[in-house]
Amino acid sequence: MPLITREANGSKLSISQMDGNLLYLEELSLYPLNNIDSRVSGGACTVLDSDFYTTLVYTGSSNINLQLTTALTLVEGSRITVLQKGSGQVTVVGSGVIVSTTSDVVATTYGPNAMCDVVIYSASSPEAVVTGKLKFA
Repeated sequence: MPLITREANGSKLSISQMDGNLLYLEELSLYPLNNIDSRVSGGACTVLDSDFYTTLVYTGSSNINLQLTTALTLVEGSRITVLQKGSGQVTVVGSGVIVSTTSDVVATTYGPNAMCDVVIYSASSPEAVVTGKLKFA
């Protein structure tokens, strides 16, 4: 007997019927705000596994790099939201991880109150896609 079920379109789905995919639980919770100001060192902040499914908030006045590394446990479809609250812009960079955007923007927040999502597209060939209110190329 499944411990968690979800009703959708008149049908009750159990965990076993969803092929083990628990991403639907994300819809039931909020992304907690996680201020990263104290983690910035030398103009950079390295993403931690615990940062996934949170909103990283930066309130500083200096531009910083938010670094994704291959040391992370990358899971396809997982995401991080980034909120620039201060005047310092946040640029998503990769070390062993490809960071992709659309061709008209770069992976840098646009300005105060700009937000972007960092979505892990591939774990086997590490790639993250950054989308949102970004700086024009």
